[in-house]
Amino acid sequence: MHTLVNVSVQTNEGVYYPEDTMEITVDVVSEKNIGGAELRVYGLEKLGYYLFDRKKPVKLKIGVNRFELEYIIPSCSACSGLDAGAYDLIAEIEYVKRVIGVDNTSVEIR
Repeated sequence: MHTLVNVSVQTNEGVYYPEDTMEITVDVVSEKNIGGAELRVYGLEKLGYYLFDRKKPVKLKIGVNRFELEYIIPSCSACSGLDAGAYDLIAEIEYVKRVIGVDNTSVEIR
């Protein structure tokens, strides 16, 4: 199946410490104008629960669509259940209950 969108997710740093602000940029290149889509960015999984999980409705225009989000690393990472280590961050575009584009990146929490 041909993909209508190409998703790219990146963060401003590769390593984060408590109270750091993670700046997340998601670029979505779309071949068509798509209304009624949803952007979901999630990750930092601990025991099947994502400490970061955001969804927002989006309208994609032809070309590059940029979305920016922030997440502040908890001041006591161990207290929040976020142990030091590598974590995935995933970005998805969903349209009509189907994921039509996805990308992921990894970050390290210390």
